[in-house]
Amino acid sequence: MTATIPEFTDSYSDDMIFLQTVRRSLLRHPLEYHYPKILDATLARLHAVMLVGNVENAINQEHERTGDSKLKDYLKPNGQNNKKKVESLRSYLEGRIGGAVDTEILEDYLAIKNFRNGIIHSDRRTGEKAEHVASRGISLDSRELNLDHLHRFAQVDQAMTMYLGMSHLLEVVGAPGEALNPTELPASRIASDEAVSAPYSFDEFIRFHKSNLDKVGSSWVSLLVEMDELSGPDLVREVRAGNVDGDVGERVRGWGRTAEYSWNEIVRLWPDDSAQRLVDDSKYRAELLHRMRSLAADGAFPVQSLPRSAYAVLWRAAFSHDAPGENEYFRLFDGTTSLTGFQLLETYAVGGVAYDLISNLGMGWIWPLLAISGTEEAVGKANAFIEVFELARTWYSAIERNEGIDDHDKETVEMYRRGVAAT
Repeated sequence: MTATIPEFTDSYSDDMIFLQTVRRSLLRHPLEYHYPKILDATLARLHAVMLVGNVENAINQEHERTGDSKLKDYLKPNGQNNKKKVESLRSYLEGRIGGAVDTEILEDYLAIKNFRNGIIHSDRRTGEKAEHVASRGISLDSRELNLDHLHRFAQVDQAMTMYLGMSHLLEVVGAPGEALNPTELPASRIASDEAVSAPYSFDEFIRFHKSNLDKVGSSWVSLLVEMDELSGPDLVREVRAGNVDGDVGERVRGWGRTAEYSWNEIVRLWPDDSAQRLVDDSKYRAELLHRMRSLAADGAFPVQSLPRSAYAVLWRAAFSHDAPGENEYFRLFDGTTSLTGFQLLETYAVGGVAYDLISNLGMGWIWPLLAISGTEEAVGKANAFIEVFELARTWYSAIERNEGIDDHDKETVEMYRRGVAAT
């Protein structure tokens, strides 16, 4: 809650954001099936209810701010028929923002409002208002709503929000609205999303596995809260020794097995071999960490900020036969450094890979992994992740943000190192 944004403006905005994402989330859920016809009807009903609340709230605020008689006429509970209501709103908006207003949007909005009132009040939808709803191609039976209706509702919501926002904006900046042309609205995510029916991508599989690691870590933390006399390393040792309840031990070992699988899959599915090398080569990790710290100390930061992917592209291109000479790459950076141009690019590029690799991941999932066994291989995997985490956080704070090496990150890394050693 905030003191600067009115309650309904803030809450309706949040509601609409979630409505925009829920259809994709449900239809692409890997473990559940939702019948699209029923889901689209449900979302269309919800969208109708929320968009009318959103727009009526904006109209009321506009009236409170301007006191305009046209909006007063529109807001009278039963003071006008449908045609006059549309005319009042059209006349007001055109007077404020000129030619950008589409009367068809206003007709659709009023129909949606009447339809929504029927849902809210469970009425039989008869009379003039029901006729107006049907005349706009909206079924009076809310079970018959479909994806086309959902798409139209989303367009109307976007347009009405834009009209009222432009009205206020043009008033603030003192600009006339007469010269504005009709505006083409962007497609709404809620109904125009080709990815809903597309096969899953490798990137999505990586995100699935990251989500699993996050859940493993959260489950481990919850278990530690239940067994508040044990630290993480203590519980690892107790599980391995068989000193905990059989069900608890089996759960932890199950978490560990899925965590190991998910981490291996994240690395395997990475678009190139950079992640695999980071995980497999401890000397390479140590060398990169040394370079990052020296770059931060020397102030060898980019002259102009570039996206992480740009460094990876430049680094790969550096090995082509027509690549610029190595010294040319120094032009991208300030400061002085003993690194070669190729090493500079590599450090920035692979540091970005490390950051992407561990983004949205904590380190809690390594404890169930270690609870399976204390073998050299398991300890090696845990330590490799800790070192990749350290690389990523060092790259982000010292290189990406040019803020030096974060002490909190160093303390976190050392805490986990000590914990792994204690298991």
